[in-house]
Amino acid sequence: MAALGNLAFTERDFAEARLQFGIAISLVGLEEGRLESYQKSYRIASNAVMALSLGNEEGRKVLDEMIAAGVKPNEVTLTTLVKKGSRLKLDANWLSSLGPKNNGTPAKDFTALYFL
Repeated sequence: MAALGNLAFTERDFAEARLQFGIAISLVGLEEGRLESYQKSYRIASNAVMALSLGNEEGRKVLDEMIAAGVKPNEVTLTTLVKKGSRLKLDANWLSSLGPKNNGTPAKDFTALYFL
């Protein structure tokens, strides 16, 4: 599946890459490093699908599927959705629970974002 996902990336078929990496991350018993690699590829493909989508609703659907698959959105995901016109609302409890990372930068976890 991952090989098919990589092939889809080379052909710029991000929807197919997303599908194949989605299947790959659902496999039971993957080594942690391999799972993280597949999740990263799934995230990249999902961000590309959002960027190429025609509207906000399609992007939000991809985000919901990403979170359901256990893949954390990142800054690119957030930026892409904002550019697509999503209005963001932050969960106040989540914001207050953020602690500093090693370098004092606030922790980043966009799974607590939700969209109006």
